[in-house]
Amino acid sequence: GLKAKAEQALEHARESLEANKEGLIARNRRRARCVNQFVTECPWRTLALGWAAGMICGIVSFKR
Repeated sequence: GLKAKAEQALEHARESLEANKEGLIARNRRRARCVNQFVTECPWRTLALGWAAGMICGIVSFKR
C-alpha cells in the first residue's frame, strides 16, 4: 500500500530529475558564459556592483 506508493513516487522523481538534468546543466553553462562575458567586458562595473552588494550586506547585518 503506502510503501509501494512512496517507492513509486520516488522512482518517478528520479526519472524526472534525470530527464531534466542535461537541460539544467546546459542552461547553467550558458548563464556562466554570459556572466564571464559581462565581467570581461565591464570589469569596473562588476567591481562597483560587488562593492555595493558588500556594503548593503554589511549594513543590513550590522543593524541586526
